Amino acid sequence: IWLARGLGEDDHIAARQSDNDEAEWVCFSEPVPLECYRLPTFPEDVFPAPINDFVHSVSDSVEVPIEVAFMDTLAVCAAAVQGKYQIEVKAGYIEPLNIWCMSVQPPATRKTSVKQATMFPAVEWEKESYQSLEGEIKANQSERSTLTKRIDNTRNNAAKAKTDEDYKKASQQVRELEESMPAEIHAPRIWTEDITPETLGTLMAANNQRMAILSAEGGIFGIMAGRDSKGAPNIDIFLKGHAGEPVRVDRGSREPVYMNRPCITVGLSVQPEILHGMTKTREFRGLGLLGRFLYVYPPNNLGRRTGNTQPINNGLRLNYSNIIKTLLNKSSAVDEYGNEVPRTLTLSGESYDAWYAFWQEIEAELADHG
Repeated sequence: IWLARGLGEDDHIAARQSDNDEAEWVCFSEPVPLECYRLPTFPEDVFPAPINDFVHSVSDSVEVPIEVAFMDTLAVCAAAVQGKYQIEVKAGYIEPLNIWCMSVQPPATRKTSVKQATMFPAVEWEKESYQSLEGEIKANQSERSTLTKRIDNTRNNAAKAKTDEDYKKASQQVRELEESMPAEIHAPRIWTEDITPETLGTLMAANNQRMAILSAEGGIFGIMAGRDSKGAPNIDIFLKGHAGEPVRVDRGSREPVYMNRPCITVGLSVQPEILHGMTKTREFRGLGLLGRFLYVYPPNNLGRRTGNTQPINNGLRLNYSNIIKTLLNKSSAVDEYGNEVPRTLTLSGESYDAWYAFWQEIEAELADHG
């Protein structure tokens, strides 16, 4: 199917009957495929100055469209604040601050380089967190291992007890040992990339109910589509983590997973084939997975790169790192029962007006034929 472009009064589109009775369309103007479209200009100054300058430096240094650097940075920021803050758009309407981002670019466009440039504060923070807890973690593991063996031995003694008195004594010792077992200490985690839905739930539960999936590949969609579960899609945990819907998983094969405010941020840089493949999975469409992403698909600059650029500015890189690590070190609020809860931010009048205009635009497009 073609669109005729630039037709005037003297231009003609005609159908003529050929000798074999098949209609042949003849167009005397240059045809334009329906795939041609013009996307709006990307707003380049959304972030506050220190982060915005860093994004531009990454884009210039790696020679990628500004959209790619922006989206990867946005995902890292979301990973740092999700679950700690939430937005009250208006009374009774609250949104979490996790976000799903996807930039689409063909191969050889340096998606991995951008990921490394934007993710490094998160990678460093996890490493530094482990190093600060390493001694405590090893001591905890040793104590738990020793207590586990003592519990097993004492339980065997109880099972072999020849008198009720010996059985009760051994059973009481088992209970006391179990009560003295210290909770397992983990170094905090904030991101992953290649993970099954089951393991994701367990990892989130151990990390304040939040996790980010950050990758320059789209392998996570193969897992969602059932690559590791005999072709049966398993995306419930992802959908619930996007919306903040409570999670209750009770299966005999593994430990239960209970979460009241799960948060999942996704930041992916994928090739067009990944995006096309996603649309072919019926469950991705039917369950609304595709509609939860913020997509950018900028024109690539392959063949026009100079290869002669300046490295990312060290000052901007340090400022960005300090901002992300400061956000990662921020604590959540605590409710009257001692549970972590997000702090609530509210919109100014001008911000609310901007949101409401956007909401109206989207709402109109959700109608039939929108």
